[in-house]
Amino acid sequence: MHMQLLPGDQLLPFDCTDFGPSNTSLPGGHCRLDPSDLALTTDCTSHSVLLDLPTLFLRPLTILTDTWCSSSTLLSNASFFKFGGFNDGDHIIHLFTSITPTSDWTETSGYLSARRWYATNQLLPYARKQNHHCRCPCTPPEASSEPDDPPDGSSFSCSATRRLSRRSTKATVISPHLALELLSSAGFSLVSGGVFSTECTCNDSNLSNEKRITYR
Repeated sequence: MHMQLLPGDQLLPFDCTDFGPSNTSLPGGHCRLDPSDLALTTDCTSHSVLLDLPTLFLRPLTILTDTWCSSSTLLSNASFFKFGGFNDGDHIIHLFTSITPTSDWTETSGYLSARRWYATNQLLPYARKQNHHCRCPCTPPEASSEPDDPPDGSSFSCSATRRLSRRSTKATVISPHLALELLSSAGFSLVSGGVFSTECTCNDSNLSNEKRITYR
């Protein structure tokens, strides 16, 4: 079970989908059809809820793929990103972007080239100044020669941790491009937020001033 406290005294729990049904039904008689589910291929119960703490009103949410052993980070604009998980969720980015009467999870595939299972996210400080004694271009982790690397023409600015432990999994690098794309696809704009990375952040010098994002 994972749980995140959101702004506005909202609590967001989410759980594994492969261990059978929960005690909370999805609204409207909806069901989740998942042939890859290890316990229940047709599941009409919710594996995530939004709890309003002042009123204790609980609303079921819909998670389609398994969030067990995922990693997550809350941005300063209240957007909540979650990476990876188990089984059919280990390549998925889950996004919860607002607190409205109809807000729900958005799931995005195709951005993570390697599974994220028991991963770690790190919220970095200002992208403009990562570390005073580490200003030269650096090389991303050895294992990161995969499609989710920054595009040609981008550069990396070093963060405080120069190397990953050899026992660690591949670093998750979320560039301003990807954060903006994920939020825009869900109908939201990114005013301020953060960069997720264990080692480097991607800075594209070709970004126009109009599209440049300041991370706080």
